[in-house]
Amino acid sequence: NASSTDGCISCPTSWPFFHRETSSSQSGVCRQVDLSTGACIQGFYLSGDYDCYRCDSSCKSCSGAGPAQCETCSSSRLLYPSSSECKNETNFNSRCEYGTFFADFQCKLCDQSCLTCDSEAVDGCLSCEAPR
Repeated sequence: NASSTDGCISCPTSWPFFHRETSSSQSGVCRQVDLSTGACIQGFYLSGDYDCYRCDSSCKSCSGAGPAQCETCSSSRLLYPSSSECKNETNFNSRCEYGTFFADFQCKLCDQSCLTCDSEAVDGCLSCEAPR
């Protein structure tokens, strides 16, 4: 009862929850998808053809192939929610865009009424959007 097979071009049909993980080569590794989430292992994403493909190297987890589809970042990178990109940063706290704040090694969105904030809550606003 193997947990993975190296050099796969496709995965055995007797492993219904196994998918092919690919990089630049045509062969991959068949591994079990997490049944509770239906997702591929970390660092890979599940495509429309039910194969697992490697995330961009800047992403720790992702929803697709490109650098603008990161969900979480690899170390020493900061996630920008407006673009879903992970960027190299040295001073994380001062690098978040307006409308976001730094927490848990990523820029998180402020409440929609805030221009700047220190938490997601309405009372976390440090400055507010101009009235429209």
